[in-house]
Amino acid sequence: MNQTNETVTLSSNTEQTGASKLESPEEFRSWLQDELRLAKAYWRKEIQKFIIDRKLRDLEFEVARRAHDRVTDTIANARKWNAGKWPMRGDDGKQFPIQAEEFAALEKFSNPEPFLIDKSLKPETLAVIAAPMIGKRLTKLLPSEAVRIAHDLLTAAQDYLDTSRKAQADRFAKHLFTRITVSFEEIEQSNKKESGQLPLLRPVQTRRNAGQLKLSAIKAAVRHFYETRTNFLPQENEETKNDCLLNSRIPLPDLCEMRWKRFKNFWQKQQRRAARRKPPKKSPPKHARKRQQ
Repeated sequence: MNQTNETVTLSSNTEQTGASKLESPEEFRSWLQDELRLAKAYWRKEIQKFIIDRKLRDLEFEVARRAHDRVTDTIANARKWNAGKWPMRGDDGKQFPIQAEEFAALEKFSNPEPFLIDKSLKPETLAVIAAPMIGKRLTKLLPSEAVRIAHDLLTAAQDYLDTSRKAQADRFAKHLFTRITVSFEEIEQSNKKESGQLPLLRPVQTRRNAGQLKLSAIKAAVRHFYETRTNFLPQENEETKNDCLLNSRIPLPDLCEMRWKRFKNFWQKQQRRAARRKPPKKSPPKHARKRQQ
């Protein structure tokens, strides 16, 4: 969570521009409150239920981390508003505070945990686990062949640990997650129940197609994202879109942003529909109806 006294940066230029046009304190408070509610709903519906009691690998962890940062950042913004420390707004926040019940305990939004290779894990342990898997595929072996396979397993386990630990250390030390691209196939596979993963991009209406997104739908979502994104130059959006569609891959930060915007747009549409619905007419009590008769 942001521990400084600076206002947390809003998630896009579009949101900053929209917020700056809100002149009345009540409107600005409502905007901050909606952002906070959205961030919490996004975490609960799109992240939390898929990662409970699990440690996350690279892509899953980065998607979950960014969603968690959004929750803590919007809470920090709301608290700054209530303290009357929002830039150019004076004591507006103190006079029109966000209600206390909006500040859910952060314990409910526990940090996602990365899957880190245990430093005490030995290659011999991995080799012993892998041996039965190999043995099922082989007929009876000569002692010399069995020893050779055991040696190969041990060497492979050592190489795996060395490579994985180095790659893991590099990513966390240099924040290489921002340079990762995700294939459309990885996105499609992550949505399948048997994958046991955090879905990287779910359908907007999750009950459709059993929560699956076909490659054609993923491409359509990517195309729409870049064609409607306003915080980058149109030429840059067009070039990135074409590159993504040509290579069937999308930068991980863009995937996270697209994931968030799809949820936000759907949530806001649902809110507008609910607001337009007319409340059902209340029928008068029975004794009143008798009097009318």
